[in-house]
Amino acid sequence: MATLFPRRGTSPAVFARSVNILVTGATGFVGSHLVDALLASGVTPIHCFVRWHSTGERPNLAHINPSHLDIHYGDLTDPWSTRKIIQSVHPDQLYHVASHTHVPYSYGAPTATLDTNAQGTINLLEAVRTYAKDCKILVVSSGEVYGHHDDIITEHSALNVRSPYGLGKLAEDRAAYMYQQAYGLNLVIARSFSQTGPRKFVGLVDSFWSWQIARMETQGIPPVLAHGLLTPIRTFCDVRDMVQAYLTYMAHGRAGDVYNICGNDVLSMSDILQQLQNMTSIKFALFKDPRLLRPTDVMMLRPSCEPFMQRFGWKPVTPYATSLKNLLNYWRSRLA
Repeated sequence: MATLFPRRGTSPAVFARSVNILVTGATGFVGSHLVDALLASGVTPIHCFVRWHSTGERPNLAHINPSHLDIHYGDLTDPWSTRKIIQSVHPDQLYHVASHTHVPYSYGAPTATLDTNAQGTINLLEAVRTYAKDCKILVVSSGEVYGHHDDIITEHSALNVRSPYGLGKLAEDRAAYMYQQAYGLNLVIARSFSQTGPRKFVGLVDSFWSWQIARMETQGIPPVLAHGLLTPIRTFCDVRDMVQAYLTYMAHGRAGDVYNICGNDVLSMSDILQQLQNMTSIKFALFKDPRLLRPTDVMMLRPSCEPFMQRFGWKPVTPYATSLKNLLNYWRSRLA
């Protein structure tokens, strides 16, 4: 029988080509980079769970040979279409990265956020336990489930969400754990912290700022950069490092595992702005836009990733400055 996972200490490139791998959120920022990494490991085709309304262009996957992808249209919030996709693919591995990821958006649309992040995950896991119970599942939760902590966040830190997005991810996280415990699903949970790199959604902070600067450079818009609060602190990881962590976790994680995964770079929002200012010849002014302020904010997310790194031998290798430069160049290319 072919080995579904690489041996510990080897490259994920030894995946068996016959493995059925399904990725939810494959057209998004993280999902598209995950598809890239899976294809590079030798798996083809990759099954992609894509929302019905995304039947047109998929720019984040446009660089991939269509014969290497198997697109399945549905909606996680619709149990019927989710069941049909799981029945059709019968995946050996499922990477669940689909999510409403925009924290400010979640305040204006809490129900839609909870429907996708919580109910959508329940629909997916219900379909898996019914039609593909032997499937191994990676559920990507979020560091936002912890809320604000003054000290270093570990897997044992209190869960104190401060946004509808965090609430939805907390419900997703705990639903995944419940399904593992109650039904014996082969499921692991990744509590991932901030990621950056090309294709990042424009509404997320460093991507939004990079997009604005690229517009100043390529389209001549006035050099005024809109921003929200500049004092929050986040811990960043390059998206390509993060998806390598996911492949490693899928290969060697044990059912019920819950780990923080993060990078090494701890920066305030003002630190990021300063780095961006150093990457452009445009001298922009700053405008604190009231529309970008949240009802409440997580002022600091400083996690520990030591347990994950020690157990699995993974570590982030890309400095944040490199990731940010790649993101800015991505928007320069898109807007030129």
